[in-house]
Amino acid sequence: MVSNPNLNGLYEIVGDLWETLQEDARKIQESPEPPKVPESAGQKPDKACFDALWQTEDETIDWTEYLTLPLPAWDGFDPETRQFLHSQAHRVLRGDLQGYASVLQKLRPLDDLRAYAHKISVEAPDPDRLKVSFTCGDEDAHLAGTDRDALLCGIALRCARDLFSILPVTEVHVVSGSPDNPDLTAVFHRNLTRQTLFRLTDPVSFVTQKAEGVLRQMP
Repeated sequence: MVSNPNLNGLYEIVGDLWETLQEDARKIQESPEPPKVPESAGQKPDKACFDALWQTEDETIDWTEYLTLPLPAWDGFDPETRQFLHSQAHRVLRGDLQGYASVLQKLRPLDDLRAYAHKISVEAPDPDRLKVSFTCGDEDAHLAGTDRDALLCGIALRCARDLFSILPVTEVHVVSGSPDNPDLTAVFHRNLTRQTLFRLTDPVSFVTQKAEGVLRQMP
């Protein structure tokens, strides 16, 4: 979760348009990424790897702890990152959306999903909600060793859980594909994801039955 200046697809704060729509809102968006390495060059379908990815989540940040000194040293972050979190704690806890944007830029929680998901974007319409969008294709499903629906739902679950881990929001809305004709829409609630053992969970069933998820039917 430590920021790496050499990573491709840096998150950027979108400026005037988003500020016009809502003064204090900020949008964190991933820039276009480089072409994928062909499977013949070493990428092979690996369902176990994909399952391990979507079933886990980033470590939860206790923002109340970060208001205090000395800083917690047991959370796996390096000293520089812990100091940064301390500097942002008061902003995050009061729902400052610019503080949210700074944390997302620094920690880059969704970068590890870029093997399967593209054009990942996070919006903060208000202090209680985040909106995530991304795209996935048939090639990504093949690489993950799974089908399209399982890929979309697994990525959506991991997005929501990672964002719940680092910011004190209560809902995460996820959309995959075109906004006009999305492949997936879902709404995740914090309490629901905390009560689930994801190693024993089918991602499609969870998303469609518990997260208000709707999957576009393929022809």
